[in-house]
Amino acid sequence: MTAKRSGRQSATSAQQTRKVILCAAAELFVDKGFDRVSIRELADKAGVSHGLIRHHFGSKQKIWEQICDLVLEDVLLQLQAILAELDPALPANERYFYLITRFLATQLNDPRPMRLMVDAVRDNEMLFNYFQDAPDDIERFMDNELRAVQKQGYLQGMHPKEMKWLICMFTDAPATLAPLLMDVYGTSLDDARVQHWDLACQLLAGQLGITKEKIPTPKSIEEVALPWSRCITEGMDGD
Repeated sequence: MTAKRSGRQSATSAQQTRKVILCAAAELFVDKGFDRVSIRELADKAGVSHGLIRHHFGSKQKIWEQICDLVLEDVLLQLQAILAELDPALPANERYFYLITRFLATQLNDPRPMRLMVDAVRDNEMLFNYFQDAPDDIERFMDNELRAVQKQGYLQGMHPKEMKWLICMFTDAPATLAPLLMDVYGTSLDDARVQHWDLACQLLAGQLGITKEKIPTPKSIEEVALPWSRCITEGMDGD
């Protein structure tokens, strides 16, 4: 049996310990929800002492806040990566359509980050306030793209926060209501996710003037999702 880590650590060892704790916490928060996870349970999962978690983070909320920061950083990187792959000569409405639908596919392909965020802010006012007060880089990015679309006459009156809300709905529902999703389409979860994604595409295409032949028809979500294997703990600052 491996002894739990405790006591003083080198800078490298301390950073690795923080990563282990963050990964364990993220897994537990996704599986059980923030409020149902205790520090002691987290210590057991990470293989560290209760005191070491307190030393590195102070509280369970501080752990969630760091995970939140890393998830939001990933979201911005994903949006930027998707946009960078698009032809800059595309009309704004097509750029926006492919940006949103591919980002949605990426979240559907791995719903854990979005589920972690949604579950935490659903019933915890402090976490919700932290999420809302997070840096506005993503909203500013989305606002710029939306304004370009609105100059074409599409999505008039829509606010970037409304698109964020739509994305949350379309990514959270398949994860939390998987049996219902499969019942709706009468097929496997993988196939149902594709049809769910196609429904989102059809709804958005109608609002953006995207013709049917320009809507992708993948056989799996992986075909349109952005390949993204970056762990949330990469890029984390040192201790």
